[in-house]
Formats: sequence, C-alpha cells, structure tokens
Amino acid sequence: MDISNSIPVYRLPASVLGTYAFCWGLVAFGMALFSLFGLNFHDAESLMMMVGLTVYLIVFLWVFAAKNAVRIGILLAILGAVMTAIAWLIQHLTIGGAS
Repeated sequence: MDISNSIPVYRLPASVLGTYAFCWGLVAFGMALFSLFGLNFHDAESLMMMVGLTVYLIVFLWVFAAKNAVRIGILLAILGAVMTAIAWLIQHLTIGGAS
C-alpha cells in the first residue's frame, strides 16, 4: 500500500497547515504593504482578512486535489514564512523597531 496517496493521513494535514501558513503570510504581508502605502491599519486588516479567507478556500481545495499534496503543503508553508518575514521587515523599518 502506497502511503503517499492515502487521503486522510497526509493530504488533510498538509492541506490545512500549508494553506494556513500561506494565508497567514499573505495577510501579514498585505497588511504591512497597505499600511506602508498609507491605508489605515484597520482598513488594511479588514481588507486582507477578506482576501485571506477567499484565498484560503481556493488554495485549500487546490492542495487537497493535487497529486502530491505534501510537497505543495510544504512549499506553501515556506512561502508563508517568507511573506511573514518580509512583513515583519516592512513593519520594523516603518515604525523603527521597539528597542
């Protein structure tokens, strides 16, 4: 039996966690970018939460249906971490660091 094609064992956690990490990074990056360009923080937050929910649904379904969901889930988690780091850098440069 090939475990990599087993639906409930690896496909669901890879889809949920990879997509969550990706959307977390997307929302953080979008909020930082919109705030940098002068949009009110709470407006940027509301906008990116709506975008993030829509993107989460689409990407989750895509990853769940993909042939190799684990690989795509890991890739999405890495992309999410990169976007989160860039958002942190933008915020750090914009407000000047807390220390």
